[in-house]
Amino acid sequence: VKEATTKSLSIPQRILLWLSDTVSSASSKWFTHILLMLSLFLYAAFGGFIFKVGDMNILNHCPSTLEGPHEENTKIDVEQTQDRVLTELWRQAGASSSVQEFKNNSLGQLEILQQVLYLAYDQGITKGFGKRSWTFWGSTFYSGTIITTIGYGHIAPVTSLGRIVTIIYALFGIPILLMSLADFGKLFTRMVKAGLAFFRRLYYTGTCKRARRTAPLKKKVTRNERHSFLESRNDSSR
Repeated sequence: VKEATTKSLSIPQRILLWLSDTVSSASSKWFTHILLMLSLFLYAAFGGFIFKVGDMNILNHCPSTLEGPHEENTKIDVEQTQDRVLTELWRQAGASSSVQEFKNNSLGQLEILQQVLYLAYDQGITKGFGKRSWTFWGSTFYSGTIITTIGYGHIAPVTSLGRIVTIIYALFGIPILLMSLADFGKLFTRMVKAGLAFFRRLYYTGTCKRARRTAPLKKKVTRNERHSFLESRNDSSR
């Protein structure tokens, strides 16, 4: 019957039927469970590599940014401005004759530093000047918060490039997670059914062994019983 049904199908339908049978057979052998789990972990590691290479600068609960040349230049400007202001303040501290004179001379330098810091803050750069704190495990954790749609605190990219990378990564990662959850749900259902069957068998039979299914035994007809049956049949025919 199955061969006749298969012959009546078109080639695409046969391919889909073959894929369905293959997946069902592999699922019974735990192949799909392992494959989906590996795919999920590998995709998270791939996201960790992507964000690590892009230097996703996430510090504690501050906004993040996928750093490019513009962000790096802004950080360098802040560091250079800090050095210039400190040098000038040190020079003015030695040249000033009173505390009030030092305050008046240092206000201009502090305003310059304040403007540079405001500019960096508007671009999402708030901490971590001069160091890279984004590690592979941190980026992998961020990838996990994307594909699980959980999120964590205020971690989010502020640049256009960072947002685009996050959206593209989520478009492929969320379906993989949903397929994995559906497959793990089936696996959990099988485990629950197997556990219930085990305790049921243990309750009714008192043993953990599965009883062997045997065909119903037919009653063996002896020679005397057969002879008596034939005689009664002949008597009735008379």
